[in-house]
Amino acid sequence: MAELTAAEKRLVEGARSGRLVDLSTASDNEIRGVVIRDLLRGHHSEDPDPRGVRLRGAHIIGELDLIDIRASIPLELTHCAHDAPLHLTRAHLPRLDLSESTFCALEAESFTCEHDLQLVGIQCESLNLVGANISGQVNATRARLDSSTRPAVNAERITVGNGLFLIDVIGRSISSRGALCLLGATITGPLELDKAQLRATDGPAINADWLTVKGSLFLNEGFTAGSDCERGTVRLQGMSLTGQLNLNESSVMNSSAEGPALVLIGAQVGSDLVLPMHVLSNGGNRTVLANLNGLQYPFVPRGSTHREWLKLLSHHSPAYAAQPYQQLASAHRAAGHEREARDILIAQQRDFRRRGRPVGRGRRILHLASGAFIGHGHRPFRALGYLAGVCLLAGITSLAASALGVAIRPAPPGGRCSPAEVFGLAADTALPLLKMGGAKHCEFATTTQLGQAFFAGGYVLHMLGWAFATLFVAGYTGLVRKPS
Repeated sequence: MAELTAAEKRLVEGARSGRLVDLSTASDNEIRGVVIRDLLRGHHSEDPDPRGVRLRGAHIIGELDLIDIRASIPLELTHCAHDAPLHLTRAHLPRLDLSESTFCALEAESFTCEHDLQLVGIQCESLNLVGANISGQVNATRARLDSSTRPAVNAERITVGNGLFLIDVIGRSISSRGALCLLGATITGPLELDKAQLRATDGPAINADWLTVKGSLFLNEGFTAGSDCERGTVRLQGMSLTGQLNLNESSVMNSSAEGPALVLIGAQVGSDLVLPMHVLSNGGNRTVLANLNGLQYPFVPRGSTHREWLKLLSHHSPAYAAQPYQQLASAHRAAGHEREARDILIAQQRDFRRRGRPVGRGRRILHLASGAFIGHGHRPFRALGYLAGVCLLAGITSLAASALGVAIRPAPPGGRCSPAEVFGLAADTALPLLKMGGAKHCEFATTTQLGQAFFAGGYVLHMLGWAFATLFVAGYTGLVRKPS
């Protein structure tokens, strides 16, 4: 190895004493990557200070190859410029700080860090943290990432022990795996992307299916995500979240012909779901905004009214699905909002009839009648209103028959019916479950065509009375409230 330069000798002495070596204003600020590697291996300094290698404002020349390195001291390279990618594949460090540094890429697949990984303010093309295990926090606040064919951040299967912070990150990528890839990641603590701006071409802005967060996920306070991916812009399918999911004051857009902005299929949210509907946009192409089939949450969602949710589910989802309606109704019912729960379940049946398409014409007719007369079992007293209308019509019919002389007493004694007997005839005609004996004292004469018409009309009213009474009982007892 070539002789150490003056700057490198300062770095070696700093590693022995634990001092920060600041080369920001030095005329000679070049440090070879191999010197840093040797320091971490114990060369040049037999007894390095536990504070580790601490360097600021240096120009790192050559490749920093730390593949399979297992170091006992931390590495701090802040405000540094690197000529080549940083290679930390399978490396094991107590702590790593690359804050405010510039490099083309960080290759840290299966990297292990016993404490924090600090990437605050970095500028690079991409971060590869696939399968990394970070016991502390990962902080990439204000990072600037612009990748061409790879994800800006590929953290598939990463394990983080104390929170992942991507606040105010700007990330762009042209990759089918997306700009931020967190497939199968496990994060203890919060996952924060407040004010982050993610843009992807040919892939999702966030690709985080089967993500596990033992905390909250914040996509708010100016968070923006955009893509043209038909699989969705923000994909959180199968996500497990113990805290809240917050999309307040954010913007999620998909400009593809068919892709949704948000995918939460089978996701579980353990606390509040904050989802204002205006944050979702399809770029004016199609009406599909979100796929929420299988999403579960314990409380009434915040940020939107139940009517806004119904509009999303019925007009801006890919296809009819019963579960999102049932989940929304369950949350409202648990909160004591019975009226809203009924509205939601009725809206579900309307969507089922419109997009679920009941099989068979007879079933479609019955489904339509159920909605019109008893609100699919959720408004049974509506049937009593129709039954009251039948009673009124029966009364008018009986009075008209009496006035026309076709409502008469059975012989003997014969003759016209009294008003009380006419009322009894109307009641017996319209109320199938309540017999007042009016038909024994007054009946429609069938000796004339007019009397026969009234007699047939009475049977029609009697059948309608039975129908509405049956619908009321079925709706009140819940016999027709089966989810479709």
